[in-house]
Amino acid sequence: IGGTGPRVRPITACKGTVCPRGIIDTFSLAEKIHQRFYLAWHGVTLPGKFKIGVGGCPNNCIKPNLNDLGVTGVMLEGGKRAFQITLGGHWGRTGGAGTAVPTVLEDEESVLSFIERVLTFYRDNGEAGERFFKTLDRIGFDAALKMIG
Repeated sequence: IGGTGPRVRPITACKGTVCPRGIIDTFSLAEKIHQRFYLAWHGVTLPGKFKIGVGGCPNNCIKPNLNDLGVTGVMLEGGKRAFQITLGGHWGRTGGAGTAVPTVLEDEESVLSFIERVLTFYRDNGEAGERFFKTLDRIGFDAALKMIG
């Protein structure tokens, strides 16, 4: 079931570990994001729509980096699985890829906590009708990351 308006939209995810290249369990993470932010935040009005995509590996099949917030499974040295976050992507005629957050996150709870801080930042700092990438452009990516924490 879809959603409209200035709020978190339904979460998109690839098939994750069902795919031979999958690094992270996208089903599990997408379900947690869905419960915590699509359902629980449904009554929260944001400045604009906010899309979240979860990709199981760097192959970028569902293009998480083109979402307001993207999560991509990555493999660190030593075989440790981690999560790369991108912010500020956007689809459309003038779309563009988001910018990777310099630090990867090592567990799902860190990802969920980061998403919550991003959404709170957007709710508090975005202007009505302004998409997230425009908020980041106006404030500056590095300054926004410091505010997000």
